[in-house]
Amino acid sequence: MEVAAGAVAFEAATTTLEGGAIAGYAIAQKTMPLRATFTQIATSPQTPDRSSLCRLGHTVSVVDGKAYIFGGTTTGAICTNEMHILTLPPKSSETGAQYKCIPALSVEHQKEVPPSRCYHSATVYGEVILVYGGRDDDGQSLKEGSKLWKFSTKSLQWSCLQYAEDEEGDGYAVYGHGATIQDDQLVIYGGVRNTPSEDQYRSPTLMTLGLKVFTKRVAKLAIEPATCFPANLVAVDDAVYTINGDDELSTNVRQINLEAAMASSPAALGEERGFREIPIPSNPLTPGPKGPRDGAALVPISTGHGRHYLIYMFGMAPAQAVLHANSATPAKNSQTSSFCSDAWTLQIPSSDMSLSSAKDKARDALGMDSGRWSWSEVEIKTNTGETEHEGKVHPGPRAFAAYAAIDDRRILVWGGQDATHDAVGDGWIIRFE
Repeated sequence: MEVAAGAVAFEAATTTLEGGAIAGYAIAQKTMPLRATFTQIATSPQTPDRSSLCRLGHTVSVVDGKAYIFGGTTTGAICTNEMHILTLPPKSSETGAQYKCIPALSVEHQKEVPPSRCYHSATVYGEVILVYGGRDDDGQSLKEGSKLWKFSTKSLQWSCLQYAEDEEGDGYAVYGHGATIQDDQLVIYGGVRNTPSEDQYRSPTLMTLGLKVFTKRVAKLAIEPATCFPANLVAVDDAVYTINGDDELSTNVRQINLEAAMASSPAALGEERGFREIPIPSNPLTPGPKGPRDGAALVPISTGHGRHYLIYMFGMAPAQAVLHANSATPAKNSQTSSFCSDAWTLQIPSSDMSLSSAKDKARDALGMDSGRWSWSEVEIKTNTGETEHEGKVHPGPRAFAAYAAIDDRRILVWGGQDATHDAVGDGWIIRFE
């Protein structure tokens, strides 16, 4: 009996040691860098047709394994208002995509469809794609105020909702704004207005459009306009994120608590306004994207267990896009603009009560870096399994492409403007691990 008891005690002690070792190993494991695999799924030839899929300033939305491409401009003119639908390849192959084009059709009782536009926003809400804002072929803001277009991916028809008009703007919509969904609200931030009666200016507005309760709310506090074009806006858990900045020294990630921002008085300061700003490192020795970018992607991903990242990639040096917003292709006349091909991850706070949150708290308690608010360049995984750290990716440098999350770890990229200032028409799936 004593021998048996000793054996049981030894086994229990061994199990405890092994469990502790495994837990210690898990805590010690770094959360970055992530690796990415790029797979081209489709290409579209350059044509003078306004329905060409070689475009920029457009949107792509993914619903139930299908990608919906809408709006934008070709190299020479604004695109027509058809909805282009790609059936994405299965996750096991990620090669090839089926395509069809749907003309703009309205629901029977409204008889109204969205006119052609570019630099609008498109956000997925259930089986519906919500399209807001944009500009026309003359470079003017569309005169449709706060009209929200709804495209049903089931009926393939359009309908619309008209919210209260803005106090400023004279009925003209914004374009180049950021939009995301949080708590059954469409959140809209920033953008540009350009009307026949006034020069274009950057809108400082943060507002929400209720999707279950038909209401419109506008933040009362003073907020700096979004300086990146288009403005990026994504929602993760109970926070909204955007990237802002005029130059390399002032670029930051802005974390917004939406309800606090809406409830704040104009005199509120600091985090009382619902805003928190995290500077992007300007030191060349500290990892991070240097300086603000126009036409860049900001997309949230998750590697599971409550671990969240923001992917920030592509784009071009700023100051040209808004200046050339009235031309079909921003920065077409700029010879000094710099296009980017790199991709970065920013680790943001983990979901509450998750395994990742517990790991982060353990690392903090042990004086270890949890990785929160830190940047890392994505390692590009080639087809042979090799990795590179040069920031060069197969799609090449580009800006003003359309991006959408397929699932927690995969992003779809379509089109954009390449380093020769031409519109491109290829599609890529990026998988992160």
